[in-house]
Amino acid sequence: MKLFKVAIKDYDVVLAEEILFALNAQSITETEDGIFAIVSEENIDDIVEEFGYHAEITLIENRDWVNSWAESFLGIEASERTAVVTPGFTLGKEIEIIVSPENAFGAGTHPTTRLCIRLIEEVFLSFPVKSFLDIGSGSGVLAILAAKLGAESVTAIEVDKAAYDKSIENADKNSVSIKVLNSGIEEFASDFEYDVVCANLHSKLIEDNIVSIKKHAGENSFLILSGIMNIWADDMEKIFQNHALSVSRKITEDEWVAYLLSCE
Repeated sequence: MKLFKVAIKDYDVVLAEEILFALNAQSITETEDGIFAIVSEENIDDIVEEFGYHAEITLIENRDWVNSWAESFLGIEASERTAVVTPGFTLGKEIEIIVSPENAFGAGTHPTTRLCIRLIEEVFLSFPVKSFLDIGSGSGVLAILAAKLGAESVTAIEVDKAAYDKSIENADKNSVSIKVLNSGIEEFASDFEYDVVCANLHSKLIEDNIVSIKKHAGENSFLILSGIMNIWADDMEKIFQNHALSVSRKITEDEWVAYLLSCE
């Protein structure tokens, strides 16, 4: 898989970061010159479509850069209870999610992932969660956490094929049983109602698919939603209210916000 360095210049910084997040960009960094990120080959066309001439795209020909990052990554503390670690390494946490070094790029390093981890831990401590759905599962970290916390039925759906493959590999490394599907939310045809539905997505995707997301949650179930920037929080909360979703908990990190919502 080819990787590209993308520089976004003369563009709204907040909006650029939100779009890059939605396109699964990694290592998003803001500098005086603009926003920089690492993007995989399958998302380059979307980058060009979204940013046009504002995007400078360079192929990372030196794979040693990627390899050295993977070799240097040992683990990251995602919460007080949970860490994401590579095989053979430990941070001494109660829950440790094992990922291959090459699959660790972005696993637990983004604020929205950490926010979701915190809310997942909280809801599992307070309620008997038996089933869990992760929409847009990425490398599978959140679904793996749910399985480790005791959910009997865990489903993860991910439209990106590379991320889907990583989810399966990481689940195997953690010896947990997860049903991983290469699917988008619109194609996910299931009448099963989950105790907890988690979606760490771009706010626009949440807005456009809120009905589909909610339909997978049963009565007295919970939604955990993130990928939402603070600037859109008021708008999103109105959408939640219009769809009979009550805010049970709201937490933030940097410019990002995550919600624990109860279904009315």
